[in-house]
Amino acid sequence: LKLPELADGNYALATSVETTDGRTIPGQPFRLVARRFPWEGNTLGTTDEVFPPFTPVQVNGRSVTVVSREMTMNGFGLWDQVVSLGRPLLAAPMAVCCETAAGPGVWSRADGRFVSQRPKQAVVEAEAAAAAVAVRARSSVEIDGCTKVEMVLAPGSAPAEIKRLWIEVPLRDAEAPLMHTIGDGLRQNYAGAAPGGQGAVWDGSQVTRHERWRNLFVPYVWLGAAERGLAFFAENDKGWVTEKGHSKTPTHELVREGERLTLRVYLVNRSVALTEPRSLVFGLQASPTKPLPDNWRQDPARADDLERAGVPPANFPVCGRAQGN
Repeated sequence: LKLPELADGNYALATSVETTDGRTIPGQPFRLVARRFPWEGNTLGTTDEVFPPFTPVQVNGRSVTVVSREMTMNGFGLWDQVVSLGRPLLAAPMAVCCETAAGPGVWSRADGRFVSQRPKQAVVEAEAAAAAVAVRARSSVEIDGCTKVEMVLAPGSAPAEIKRLWIEVPLRDAEAPLMHTIGDGLRQNYAGAAPGGQGAVWDGSQVTRHERWRNLFVPYVWLGAAERGLAFFAENDKGWVTEKGHSKTPTHELVREGERLTLRVYLVNRSVALTEPRSLVFGLQASPTKPLPDNWRQDPARADDLERAGVPPANFPVCGRAQGN
């Protein structure tokens, strides 16, 4: 909700739900305090300076380089390839795929170009067009490699009912023996081996959640190995078209075909004919985000710093050198 400009003071926001049979169900008021602080709107600390161990973002043709990684962009605002610590992670370019009653959607064009480059960020604008749907994307790559994708799905030149529309992330299976997912809660999220087998080996129904009436949205999926990997994440599913009400239709699916392990993220998982643009935001992150400090295995707790600060060895963290780990 966009609120009007509020003078300093205490406020209550009242809400209610109107049912299809005309009943009104009141909600509990949400109370808030509006206050203007003298520091609001200042630019203190805002800088394009890049601090070690990060390095300035570099653009060369369709590729953008950050510390330890290089991403090659494409006409969907996604990655054709990502190289982390010298090794490619993708088995094929990432893409937006769609399916209509007539079959798979065919893209008549997909173009992307860098529109700005600063030491801390490079921005790509991309457009792709098929008969049923058009895609626009603005992808911002930061110094740590995090790529924010602001995507718009709009009716195509010949709008038709879309059965499914998804983002395809084809990984080299050998580079992704491990998996980490996040659902609801802090301490019950899976981290371990990627599921084995061929075909569909996992979907979002296996992620812990409490409110199943919504959908099977998964906010974070990481696939990779000890030193490198790739994460797809989104704060929410605003703009997606998904089944609700205890739906068992996944928004995320993992499919293994031979030596390729593909993450499919379904932005549309039920039939819909787009009549107006729909905006959504998600992120991509290739790891590691920055180099590890020198000798991190031998001195992870910075025991020398603790000693200089006068901290008794008995109070060092368990992983400190004084514990012999």
